[in-house]
Amino acid sequence: MANCNPSSDQKPDEVASMELGSDNDVKVHVFSSSAELIGKLHEKWTPEKRKPYPAMYSSVFGGIVLDPAMMVIPIDDHMVHRGHGVFDTAVILDGHLYELDAHLDRFLRSAAKARITSPFPRSTLRSILVQLTAASRLKEGTLRSEKF
Repeated sequence: MANCNPSSDQKPDEVASMELGSDNDVKVHVFSSSAELIGKLHEKWTPEKRKPYPAMYSSVFGGIVLDPAMMVIPIDDHMVHRGHGVFDTAVILDGHLYELDAHLDRFLRSAAKARITSPFPRSTLRSILVQLTAASRLKEGTLRSEKF
């Protein structure tokens, strides 16, 4: 994955209008607005396609996201950038999280061993997971918790 920063003598609109690719290279589309990019993301997840993830809690937005096109993690996120994070999976049975407290204990214990502090108290994490499960409308499935 690569990103670019414009040189100080180039204006952002000049960068966006540059033709990418030369000498028969593949031309790469340049997205010049967030609306254009969101439109492209929505094309990928049309209503006819099965949603890969029914719900996600987003720390970026501070809430539960149901639109797969908006389920994003920033490139400068510590877990993405450094690979420093913990993961745990809980089971959803009959629309409820099975052994939720054991899941939270395991998850927070792993985070502590990795020296990762929680952005929320345990009770808030529990509430978020319960609300996330309800928003997903899954009767059976899994919930993956990630902490970074």
